[in-house]
Amino acid sequence: MASIRHRRAGALGRRAAPLDSGDDQSYLYDTFDTGAALLSEAERASVVTTARKSSSMGGVVEAQVRRVPQAQLQLAGEPLVLRNTHIVTANATGEAARLGEDVLKAYSAVVFDFDAMSFSVSP
Repeated sequence: MASIRHRRAGALGRRAAPLDSGDDQSYLYDTFDTGAALLSEAERASVVTTARKSSSMGGVVEAQVRRVPQAQLQLAGEPLVLRNTHIVTANATGEAARLGEDVLKAYSAVVFDFDAMSFSVSP
């Protein structure tokens, strides 16, 4: 389980975010105490409504979601900028986000240590 936070220190805090290697794009969850809590006031003000298409065995589903053009976060102590990230309905797990392949591509190295159940990233 990764730990993400907003780049600025303070009340925004740190939140849990699992890595989903099967998802191309990361997304934030839409509640004040999870993913949306990590956004600065300026980032929240920039949120727009858009359509999100997702596909599964049942076919393609389109839903209206909110999208933040840019969110400046930290992952494992290193800067992480998510661009055009969807904000979706929260699930019951209390997670702030689901991190996808776009996060892995943002770094030159990502190291998973399964013995210690931790990971690190390098810019």
